[in-house]
Amino acid sequence: MKEDAKEILSIPTSLSSRNDSFCWHFTKYGEYTVSSGYKVYAALDSTVSPSGSQDNGSCWDRIWALEVPSKSKSSFGGLAIIGFLRRLKEEDLRVLYVVFWRIWSLRNLLVHGGGASVVEEILPWSTDFLEG
Repeated sequence: MKEDAKEILSIPTSLSSRNDSFCWHFTKYGEYTVSSGYKVYAALDSTVSPSGSQDNGSCWDRIWALEVPSKSKSSFGGLAIIGFLRRLKEEDLRVLYVVFWRIWSLRNLLVHGGGASVVEEILPWSTDFLEG
């Protein structure tokens, strides 16, 4: 491991004065989208169909028809857990949806300088959010 680190650190940095940037080579302009990530995942896992396909369309219809705050709906994206989601009762699906959204929101707060949260508070917060 130390040898690997030494080898990596011995690689010369770029001679150009440009700053490094992130690039997602699966899209035309190098920008990551949830859709492009899902398509890459679906291509790697033959058991997953694209979100618009007929066999999992009813699952997606259920997800998008959920009565949850629109603020959370826009960030749900294309999670590749169709089989699991199909088996959930609607109320459980609503709670799970808001839990995912809350986890993502807390992650963003942490990444962008906000404080850390207590994991055990996510589920109670989510159920209160749905009730309130």
